[in-house]
Amino acid sequence: MNEFLWSASMATLSQIYSNRGLSVIAAYNISSTIANIFNIAFIALGSATGILIGHELGAGHFDTVKRDANRITIFTLFICILFGIVLFSIAGIFPQAYNTSDEIRSLASGLIRVAACCMPMYAYANASYFILRSGGKTLITFLFDSCFSWVVSIPLAYLLVHYTGLTVVRLYLFVQLADLIKCGIGFILIEKGVWIHDITNTSKKDAAIA
Repeated sequence: MNEFLWSASMATLSQIYSNRGLSVIAAYNISSTIANIFNIAFIALGSATGILIGHELGAGHFDTVKRDANRITIFTLFICILFGIVLFSIAGIFPQAYNTSDEIRSLASGLIRVAACCMPMYAYANASYFILRSGGKTLITFLFDSCFSWVVSIPLAYLLVHYTGLTVVRLYLFVQLADLIKCGIGFILIEKGVWIHDITNTSKKDAAIA
């Protein structure tokens, strides 16, 4: 259900952006193509985070799991900063491969640069999602993922598109920066340790991590 609602929210966002013209959709599709390739970095690392942290929780390593979660998150951020730099550097090159107008190429380059700059933010939010989920907090991650898109991202995009004169690149940037809210919530929940317990053994009490 979460993945279905998230996919529907992405389609809705695309429809909202389309109100700024067909050129926006063309540019958005171009930028999404290359951004999704680079996003594999934090998506794969997020899955690895869930596996590694889940293994530690299952083994009962409650005293070190938060430390290891933070180390993995920092490593993920480092890798995605590097990927973001590479993506930013080819932002003006990749759209040239498409048979389209200069206006669309320029717009696509701007959207790609936004995605590149936001990649560390995406990485942290994604790592937080998998850390929380590794402890069985599926309701939190449901709210964290698809519900956030519908409650925050979509209304924000609608208001910016219909009631401001912001350029497409700037309004796209503001919509993406809304994920900072997720990063903040994720940081608080991870530091509180609400996710630190073994869901494979109900006889164990939740660990109280200071």
